[in-house]
Amino acid sequence: MKIADFKTTIEELLADTGKRPVVVFTAVWPFLRALDAPASDVPRLMLQSLQEIVDGRNLIMPTFTHGYKGGICNLDEEPSSTGIVSEMMRCLPESQRNLTAFFPYSILGPDAAEFADLRPEYAWGDHSAYHWMEQKNASFLMIGTHPTHCSFLHRMEWLAREKINYRYVKTFSGTIIRDKKEHQMVENLYVRVLSPRMINDFTKIYDQLKNNGMKVVKLDGINMAHMTAADMKETYLNALLQDPLISVKNREDFEQNDSAYHKECN
Repeated sequence: MKIADFKTTIEELLADTGKRPVVVFTAVWPFLRALDAPASDVPRLMLQSLQEIVDGRNLIMPTFTHGYKGGICNLDEEPSSTGIVSEMMRCLPESQRNLTAFFPYSILGPDAAEFADLRPEYAWGDHSAYHWMEQKNASFLMIGTHPTHCSFLHRMEWLAREKINYRYVKTFSGTIIRDKKEHQMVENLYVRVLSPRMINDFTKIYDQLKNNGMKVVKLDGINMAHMTAADMKETYLNALLQDPLISVKNREDFEQNDSAYHKECN
């Protein structure tokens, strides 16, 4: 595979998407063997290609962390836990990172300052990164991963929270350092219950997503997929409202323990 093939495939997936933000979830390992380039160059070539394709738009990647350490999360130094390509993007001088200790994204583009300034009360609620992506009808690219590997789907769980029995709100607080400045933060996350432990399996909704606007292609056997925020929201939110356990792998645990769970968490 030539890097030109990689670029052409992404350009085709993003055709007719206008100027909306592009949010990329990527795994590099399938391309280490497939791309006709030294393995050490592959992450850089992938990021460079994405920057060239998305030039003039917002390019966003998850650069999640493991949260607070001793009450502090230093976003200036805390590496991305979501892959080497996203870590390379985080390290670019012009890249900005939104202010959260758990689910930060790095962004390049004209709306970087606006995105970095988001201050949600709830991590997946109004004024969150996911709400911003929804409002902008972002284009989601899943490259080298399963096409359902997109954390925007969690936004739908929040929107359907009145129907859901496997998550609850948990509050965290601490100091976030960004651009060498300290910010005292309180963050409300919508976390999974641990007893029984909930296991998400979004592959269960793959067919519905594909039937409702997701484009999926294979490049030398490697998954490449695209879907807009609007199509993803409509598909998964409607599915959740009809069956709140549709993406829970161990759904029988929650069907059997529904009343016990509510008693424990209320």
